[in-house]
Amino acid sequence: MIISYHPPIFAPLKRITKS
Repeated sequence: MIISYHPPIFAPLKRITKS
């Protein structure tokens, strides 16, 4: 999304947001 440089902690969170 907007945050392309995110830590591995937000990895699962970004996946949910991308879905």
